[in-house]
Amino acid sequence: MNTLKTVFGKLFKEETQLASHEVELGLLDELNSLNNQGEALRQGVNKFYSINNQLIAYAKEERSKFAKYLTASEKLIQTSQNKAKELGIDINDSPAYKNAKSRIAEINSVDKIYIDFLNKA
Repeated sequence: MNTLKTVFGKLFKEETQLASHEVELGLLDELNSLNNQGEALRQGVNKFYSINNQLIAYAKEERSKFAKYLTASEKLIQTSQNKAKELGIDINDSPAYKNAKSRIAEINSVDKIYIDFLNKA
């Protein structure tokens, strides 16, 4: 019987520090929350870079199209001016010529926007 008393006495004397376990669990919960927030931020940054890279690729593609258009347009205008001069015609006042020059000026201004964007990217 004394042996049983000794065993039960030792079993029930061990105290569990519940408060310290609660603190540890609270800290783990906070760490998990911060970890989740950090993961969400990382995903946001990855999305930003992905969108930024898509914008840069789009701007480069459009810039290439604009450059080809401008080169072809300027060549066509120069050829038209030369042919008109050979024929003794002044095309500077013609609506088609004015529209073409206006369109080229518009494309040039948009092209500069793409160039600025790509230089900053």
